[in-house]
Order: sequence, then structure tokens, then C-alpha cells
Amino acid sequence: MKNVDAPMRNKRAIGLLTFVVSAMALLSAQGLSEAVAGPPLKTDRLGNVPVPSATILKEMQAGTYFLHARAGRLGRVSVEKVKLPGARGEEGGLVAMGPRGSIYVGRKTLLCKSTDGGRHWTSYERAPDLANGFFKFLRDGTMIAVTQDRRDGQFREASRVHVWASADEGKTARMIGSIRLPTERFTRYTVFGLNLLSDGTLLCRVKLYGIVSSKRDTLMLYRSTDHGRNWQGPHKLADWCSQGDIVTTPSGNLLTTLRYQRARHTSDRPDTDRRGFKHLYLAESADKGISWRNLRPLTTVFGQCYGCPAIQRDGTVIVIHDTRYGPGHRGSRAMVSYDQGRNWADEVYYVSYTEDRAEPSFSVVLADDTILSIVGADTKWKGPIDLFAIRWKPVKIPK
Repeated sequence: MKNVDAPMRNKRAIGLLTFVVSAMALLSAQGLSEAVAGPPLKTDRLGNVPVPSATILKEMQAGTYFLHARAGRLGRVSVEKVKLPGARGEEGGLVAMGPRGSIYVGRKTLLCKSTDGGRHWTSYERAPDLANGFFKFLRDGTMIAVTQDRRDGQFREASRVHVWASADEGKTARMIGSIRLPTERFTRYTVFGLNLLSDGTLLCRVKLYGIVSSKRDTLMLYRSTDHGRNWQGPHKLADWCSQGDIVTTPSGNLLTTLRYQRARHTSDRPDTDRRGFKHLYLAESADKGISWRNLRPLTTVFGQCYGCPAIQRDGTVIVIHDTRYGPGHRGSRAMVSYDQGRNWADEVYYVSYTEDRAEPSFSVVLADDTILSIVGADTKWKGPIDLFAIRWKPVKIPK
């Protein structure tokens, strides 16, 4: 690691953050089980290093390295970075592993494919029915995708999520089933992910907004054990949550990241942020997604919210998340846990610089434990998004 800046601050206030106290009180009131292992980290500045300036972050964005802050030192970690094919502004970033190590990334109208671990890419148009859908590949190479109703996801008595299968890597597709949403009235819905477990179980996450009976927005989960033809559920994941992704830990549990967002309520603690909650949370499941526990905050800064995990074989978890409103310039940062997500290290990787917004960053872990992250960023305010495929590994402390 090359040292580029080493401002030292030996004293750091460690205490229970008022945000975390507010979050605990909220979760307790809702009857949710929560547990924060160890002292909570304040995520505005990790690694005991001030957030790098916009100039330094912009240089990083143009280079082939991440900045890494740990133990009062700011260093560089070399990465391999290539721009994905496709027109600028054609957003996306969903990534999935296919047969024989192939990797696929979904853009608005394109699928990008790599057969060498993300170093080189080709692209082709995907079936119009699959546009903006979430997808995974079964062991036999069949692509399964889920898409929502094209009528803006508004509530209808027979609202459904459509399920598709493709035998030619998404060039054509046929509908094989659907997920029927609850008949109780809600305002609208959004599909927020598709996951494939090692035993072939598919998990689809759908958020229902404005549920009349509960007066809440709720993230639901549906399960299929027959390759997407039939679905069981819904199983409630959490209120006020969306986005994120799911990984399986070496212990066999599922770990999910969630964007927890709602306005401030009169019942919240007086010191709760006046804007309410817009943070990244974690939760776990020990029964393959049927029930969830330990809903807890990961980030403590308003606007650090869209984050997706990747996990290595030894249980090291990385989560790349947005930082939208500071401190520091906009961009993506990565947090690290070395124990399957129970505790989080006081260190941070600065992943991207963006003038306006960063696309959600999805990652997969390759056979040699290299992390392949799909990261988006723009170069001017309200400008088009560029997508990058970045190969990297976290720098671990020798045991």
C-alpha cells in the first residue's frame, strides 16, 4: 500500500450515537429483534482519516486504484478497471454469474458478457420483455428474470410480477409464471431484487407502498423452489425498507442490506435527524428467507443508503454504498466486516467520485476470491452515467 496522506488523530470519541439509540428504540417499538455487536461505528469518517478532497477523489476516479483509510493512514489499493460497453447514460449495473464462470451485467437494453473474470466484455441486445428486470442463471444455463407490470406498478386487483425464462442468455424469453401480489389495497409496488441460493431456491423482493391496512411501506419476499414457476409468500422482510441485496454467509445464514427510509415521526426521540431516516441497514435469516431478524443500522449518515454486499470464502463481507450528502464529495465507499457481517472494521475504501449521483454498485465474488464490482458514476451535474467493471480485493490485516 502506497501512503499518500497520513494525518493522525489519536483521539476519537467512541460512544453510543444518538442515531443508533433512536434506531434501537424504533425497532424495539416495532417488535423487531435487533443486535449491534460491538461499539457502533460513526460512518462519516472511517479509518481515523479525514475524507479526501474532491480533487484527490477525482484523480482516483481517473486512475486504477481505490483510496483506503485505516489506522490513521490513507493509501492506495491497486484495482483493475474497465469501462463497460454501451452508450453513456444507459444505466444499469445488475450483475450475475452464469455457467462456466461467465459474468453478465444488465443495462437498460443491453446485456454485457465477460468470460475472463471481467477484464474484457462483449454486449448484445436483450429481449424487450426483460428490460430493467432482475435476473439470475440456473446451473443448466437457463436465465430466470422477474419484471413488474409496465403500467407504473400501480395497484390493481390482480397485480402481478412476471417471471421469464431464457435459453439463449436473454436474447429471447418466454413467460413461465407470475407472482400474485396481495389483494389488500396498496398504492404501488416495485420489484427490488432476485436472488438464487445454492440449493436452487429463488427469492424475489417486492416493496408495497402505502398499504392501507398498516399505513406503512413494506418489503415482502417470495420464494420459489421449482425454478420460478410457482411462488410461496409473501414473507415480510421489513417495514420502510427497499433496495439492497442478499448473500449467503459461510455459517449458512442469509445476510441482506436494506435501504431504511421514512419521515420522522412524532414518537421518535427528540434528537432524531429532522429529515428522519435514509440509511443502510442489515438483517439476517436462518431459514432461507422465510423469517428475518436483527434489523440494525450499518451507516449513521443520512444519505448513506443504497448498498449491496459481497462475501468471500473466509466470511469477509464488503458493502459498497452511496454517500450522497457528505461529509466529503459525492461518491461510493466500501465498508468491511471480517466476521460475516457481525462487526464492521474502522476502515473505508473510497470507490468512486461522481458529480451528481452514483449508480447502485453490485458485486460478485470470483473463484479466486477476487471481487468484481460494477460501479457507476457521472462526470457532470445531471450528466450521463458511465459503468465500470472493477476487479479488487480488500487488504486484510495479517493474523
